[in-house]
Amino acid sequence: MLSIHRQFAAGPGAPARFLTIYIEEAHAKDEWYFHESSVTTEFKTEIAVHKTLSDRIAAATTFREKTKVKELEMVCDAMRGDTVSRYGAWPERLYIIVDGVVVYKGGMGPFDYRLNEVREWLESHFPDRK
Repeated sequence: MLSIHRQFAAGPGAPARFLTIYIEEAHAKDEWYFHESSVTTEFKTEIAVHKTLSDRIAAATTFREKTKVKELEMVCDAMRGDTVSRYGAWPERLYIIVDGVVVYKGGMGPFDYRLNEVREWLESHFPDRK
């Protein structure tokens, strides 16, 4: 993701904007815990189910710090799950939205998460950034 971001969204005149919406923790320590997830093993972190928006923001902040994706813009979904319900984003999904219109809807992650399709779409629409 970072290489695509650097190619299309970094610097003056960049044609794209990337936005990560942190929706909820997929493998919270108190619900559907997965002890071999990258959050647990690689980042040495356990995150509980978010009970408040402050919990969600803290988890998103931890994610940014541990994964070093500070250059990507990140926001948090509302506690009522607006992003999940409107975009079918659980547990993760890629979209390209142009002028408010969805022009690319990726498959459900993590197994149908295809960054190469995002790169190909961007390259076909912004060939000067190849």
